[in-house]
Amino acid sequence: MNARSQVFDLTMEGRQVDEAVASIFHTVLFHRCLGKYMYTGDAQYSIGTVGYTDVDCDFIDFTYVCCTSDSLQRTVKRAISGFSEKLRSNESCGSGQISLEFFQKKKSRWPFAAECIPWEVWTIHLDLIKHENEDERQMCRENVPIC
Repeated sequence: MNARSQVFDLTMEGRQVDEAVASIFHTVLFHRCLGKYMYTGDAQYSIGTVGYTDVDCDFIDFTYVCCTSDSLQRTVKRAISGFSEKLRSNESCGSGQISLEFFQKKKSRWPFAAECIPWEVWTIHLDLIKHENEDERQMCRENVPIC
C-alpha cells in the first residue's frame, strides 16, 4: 500500500471523543472538497464554492470549520458516534482507533469485486482517561493532545 498516512495519538476523556475526532475529520474533508460542479449542458459546467460552517466544541476549547452538507455531516457523525459508543462501553479497554480513508475504485473483471486502493489515510488513536478533580479536567480541556 503506497498511501500517504497521518496518525494522531490523543489522550482525552470519553465525553471529548466525538468533538476531537469530528474536528480532525471535518477539517480534512473541508480541505479535500473540490467545489460544486453544476452541469448546464453536454460540455458546459460552472464551479461554485463550497459552503462552510464554524463549529464550536462544548468539551474542548476549540472551533473548527466543516462543509455545509447535511448528508456529509450525518455520515461522519454516524461513524464517529458508533466508534465513540464502543470506545466508552464497559467492554472496551479504553483505547481504540478510527480512520478516514480516501481511495480510488479500480474496476475488475468478472467474477471479482471492484478493488478499493487507498491513496491517503488519516488515523486517530485514542486513549481514554478519567480525572480525579475539576482542576485536572479544566487543564485537559485546554490541552487535549498532551493531557
